[in-house]
Amino acid sequence: LEPVAVSASTPSVLGPCDGVAIDASATTTPSPLMALTLAVLDVSAPAQLRTAVAAATFDPSTKVATVPEWAVPEGTHTLRLTATDGVTGLTGTRTITVSKTAVSHPRVVIEGASDVTFDGS
Repeated sequence: LEPVAVSASTPSVLGPCDGVAIDASATTTPSPLMALTLAVLDVSAPAQLRTAVAAATFDPSTKVATVPEWAVPEGTHTLRLTATDGVTGLTGTRTITVSKTAVSHPRVVIEGASDVTFDGS
């Protein structure tokens, strides 16, 4: 049997208005039946974060789940993504750490080939 390979991507630093979007689309299991779940590992995490993470569901087609911005307080949080194969019962996990700050962080996405010049003056 092939192992469960858990892969997740999410920004590691969040601004004050950002929620947590976790993309598990690269996760694979031996069968096409897969269950994805999230859990908070921080023992001191507030109830609002624990509740929102427990309620986060992964879209079956995109394998993306979102925890809303109001549920993620400022600070560093550790989450666990678990993938379970629906036929074999095999599981795999990935630990995700995100830090939410009070300062906004600009996001720049450049698609395709391009040249970017920044003038620092």
